[in-house]
Amino acid sequence: MATGLIERAGGRPQDVRLAVDAAVDAVPRVTGGAGQIYLAPQTAKVFATAEEIAKKAGDSFVTVERLLLALAMEKSAKTSEILAKAGVTANSLNAAINEIRKGRTADSASAEQGYDCLLYTSDAADDSL
Repeated sequence: MATGLIERAGGRPQDVRLAVDAAVDAVPRVTGGAGQIYLAPQTAKVFATAEEIAKKAGDSFVTVERLLLALAMEKSAKTSEILAKAGVTANSLNAAINEIRKGRTADSASAEQGYDCLLYTSDAADDSL
């Protein structure tokens, strides 16, 4: 779904994938900790931003597209820079989200599956023109 949204927002998904892979490879690894989960402050901020976006949109759940939008919006996260370099802005991403959602909200944990189907169905229809 993220690939489709990035494309709809005018971005280059392959550029995003390559930059994210490089950024993940550069992150220090934590070992041990007996199952303890470590969360960087920037990551926590992205999740908080995604939750705020979802609430403002009337969603009961934080969906993939709201998380992707938070990744684009949160300037403290490297993802904002990665997405911008690949041609994705928060505004263009939000417009793409609104286009596929058509005013619907995420009122179930599986709501985004319906949007994903719409995204692919729409793309397939465009190919036949």
